Amino acid sequence: MNPCVFCEIAAGRAPASVVHRDEGVLAFLDISPVNPGHVLVIPVAHATCLADLDPAVAGSMFQLAQRMAAALRRSGLKSDGVNMYLADGEAGGQEVFHVHLHVFPRFVEDGFGLKLGPLYGNRPERSELDRVAESIRQAMSDQPAAALRSGDAAGDHVEDSPVTHLTMEELEAGLEEIRRAPKDEGVLELIVRRPRKGEREVLQEGELDLREGLVGDGWKDRRSSRSADGLAHLDMQINVMSSRVIALVSQDRARWQLAGDQLFVDMDLSADNMPPGTQLAIGSAVIEVTREPHTGCGQFVERFGLDAMKFVNSPLGRQLQLRGVNARVVQPGVIRVGDLAKKTLAVTCREPLT
Repeated sequence: MNPCVFCEIAAGRAPASVVHRDEGVLAFLDISPVNPGHVLVIPVAHATCLADLDPAVAGSMFQLAQRMAAALRRSGLKSDGVNMYLADGEAGGQEVFHVHLHVFPRFVEDGFGLKLGPLYGNRPERSELDRVAESIRQAMSDQPAAALRSGDAAGDHVEDSPVTHLTMEELEAGLEEIRRAPKDEGVLELIVRRPRKGEREVLQEGELDLREGLVGDGWKDRRSSRSADGLAHLDMQINVMSSRVIALVSQDRARWQLAGDQLFVDMDLSADNMPPGTQLAIGSAVIEVTREPHTGCGQFVERFGLDAMKFVNSPLGRQLQLRGVNARVVQPGVIRVGDLAKKTLAVTCREPLT
C-alpha cells in the first residue's frame, strides 16, 4: 500500500510549501491550486474522514482556516472573496483520504464553480424539512458531545490540564525549527487579553493604545518592582512571544495562553534580530521592543516545567530571547489575528515615559 501523501508531508518526508504548523494542524499550498494562494489545512495525525477526526483538532483546523482566510485577504494576492471546501468520502469528492480543508481566494470571473445536481432548486415542503431535521437531531443525540477544552471560549478561567513536560533534550531538539522563524515579517498568530489575574480572553481583534496597552488588558493593574513608583512598568506594557517557542513548550495550542503573554508572532525574536528599539508594525499599530528583559517565572515552571524555564533562561535562550520580549505601544491602532508583523526599524531605545 502506498503511504499517505499528507502523512509524508506532515512527517517532513515529502516536500511542501508550509504556511503554518503546530502540534495538531498543518497548512501548506496545494500543488494544483484553484487560484494562487490555495491552502490545504490538515490534521498532523492521520484521520481518513471526518468521523475519525478528534473534535478538538477539527476545531483547530477551522480556527486556522479562518486565520488563513484573513491572511489571504491581506497578502497582496488577488482575493475578492474566499471559499472553504471539505470533501468527506469518495461520493463527496474526496481524493486524498486524509482529512483536508481547502481554503482558497476567489475573484470575479475566476472561472471556478460547483456543478449543481438535478435536485437543486426543488423546494421541499416544510413538513419534509422538519422530518429530516428530526432525523439528524436524533442521530446527533446518539453521539456524546465533545467536551470543550479549558480556554477555548473567550473569557474562560484558565485551568491547566495534566501534561507531561518536555525534557531539556526534547526542548533542545526543537531549536532548529525555532531558528527558522522569519526575520523581517511574520504572522500574528494569537492575541490574548488578561482582564484579571488567572483569566484569559482569546481575541480575533484587539486595540493597542499608547496608555492602556492592549485595551481591556489588566497590565495597568500589575505592580512592578522594576518601576520607580512600583506601579505598572510602561516598558513592559506588551509581552510578545515566538509562536514557535510556545508551540514547543506547551505541546498544545489550547495551552499557549497559559504563558501569560498578549501577542504571539511567528518571527525571530532573538537579540540579534530584535534588539531594543526595534519597531514592529502590526495592523495599523506599531510597538517598540524595550530594554526590559522578559524571563520565566514560577507559574511558567508550573505550566511548562522546570526544564522549560531553564531552556528559555539559559545563555542561549536569553540570546535567542526564547521567553519573548517586552514592548510598548508607540502608534495606536487595531490588530487582528493573521496580520503581518513587519520589522520597520531599530532606533536607540528611548527612556520610559513618565
